[in-house]
Formats: sequence, structure tokens, C-alpha cells
Amino acid sequence: MKKNQLERAFKNVINKRADRPMLNCLHFDKDGSITATDSHVLLRLSHAHNLKTDFNLNLLSFTQDAGAYPETSKLIPETYESAFVLNQADIDDVLTFLKPLKGDSRVALALVSGGEFLLSNGASLIYPKFRNYIGETVSISFKATYLYNALAFFKDYMTPNEDLDFWYNGALRPLALKVRGATYLITPVRTY
Repeated sequence: MKKNQLERAFKNVINKRADRPMLNCLHFDKDGSITATDSHVLLRLSHAHNLKTDFNLNLLSFTQDAGAYPETSKLIPETYESAFVLNQADIDDVLTFLKPLKGDSRVALALVSGGEFLLSNGASLIYPKFRNYIGETVSISFKATYLYNALAFFKDYMTPNEDLDFWYNGALRPLALKVRGATYLITPVRTY
């Protein structure tokens, strides 16, 4: 993955406002991981550095921040109720569907009859090429921008023909996208 692609992915995740300055930061953990979050999405790369120390790098000012970074490791699931995969080659179809959706546009992802997945923005539909489905049901809604940014990151991060794992633990828990030491969480939007 190119340096500018990784920088763009992290900048898409961090909080851009000054009201929570710690969420403007990348957290470098002594375990070798790097984490960014805005409390709605989270990107974590395991084994990304060998610095053996904890510190926070503010991506807006490019300064080190001595504050306490939020505890995020407990947010990343270790098990799942349902799981499915999307091949790297099929990500473009979903990105094409999501690209025109702006701002607070929402999308819903659900398992429909016949084992197919439906991705909908309320008017348009796409049947992503998800496969290897394990579990009971899937029904989750979230901001289209969050899914677009996550898939754009993985499109750059993954090798050809690699599978992207989706872990689902209920409509009120974050959707986890995972591959080779990279985890991207997307917080759902409640629907009534």
C-alpha cells in the first residue's frame, strides 16, 4: 500500500473538529499497532511499527499529543455471530454504487432470500457478491460514506483475489471488516 493511500485512509477516520483533540490523533501502541477513530469508525493496523512505545500523533497539526487515547482494543470483536466475505475484485461494484451517496446518506445491508445480500439506499439496490455466509441473520444500516471509505481502504490494502472478512454481531454492534492485520469498524445507525 502506498504511503499517500494509507495517510488518506487514516485522515478519513479521524475526527476533524477541535472539540475532541485526542480523536485527531493516530495512536501508536507499544504492541506495534496503529489506531485511528472518530468514535463512529475505527481503523486499526496490527504489527505496523517497531517503536516499542506509546504515543499519539495529531494528524491535523502533525504534533505529538501527550493526552490519554481512548481504550479501543475492547471494541474489536474476537468472535462473531455471522460472517461473510467479499473478494477484492468485487469491491469496485460496491464502490460504484456508494460513490454518489453523499453526506448523511444511509445504506442498509441485509441477507435476503436465497442467501443473497441486499445493499440498499432506500431507492436503489445492489446485490453484492458476498459469499461463504455463516450465521443466522444480517440486517444493519450505516452511513454510506463510512462503508465507502472502508472499502476504498481495503481495495488499496488487499492483494488481488484476497478475501475481505465481514463480522456481524447484531444490528447495534459495529460491523467489522478484517484482512491481514487490518480491522475497520463501522458503527451502525439505528433505524425505527
